[in-house]
Amino acid sequence: MRRQRAVDQLSELPEVVEASSVQAKDLCGRRNLIVHGEVLGDGQVEGSVFLGPASRWTGSLSADLVVIKGRFEGNVKARHKIEVRGTASIHGNLDAPVIAVAKGALIDGDYAPNSCVIYFEERRG
Repeated sequence: MRRQRAVDQLSELPEVVEASSVQAKDLCGRRNLIVHGEVLGDGQVEGSVFLGPASRWTGSLSADLVVIKGRFEGNVKARHKIEVRGTASIHGNLDAPVIAVAKGALIDGDYAPNSCVIYFEERRG
């Protein structure tokens, strides 16, 4: 069976930023992250970053794979894919080989000209 969801493809357990916490610093290094709280800073991550529906990130982010369900203010760059879910609100530019955007997502910014942008309807949460 082929794993289609990005979270199903993780080989290591992710670090979690809890819903009640605020990280006011840059996040760097080789890791997978799940953010339910708030990040105020930039991210240079060798791994995957998942932003939950109640999350908020203010700053830039570069990672292998980025999935956004919450609010993001800044530019996002992914080496493989950016997935923007229907609950997402983004104020910034997106740059990745593949950008998947769900119906209902709000994006105030531009896509990189070399990106393949795919629009889809979510079938599960």
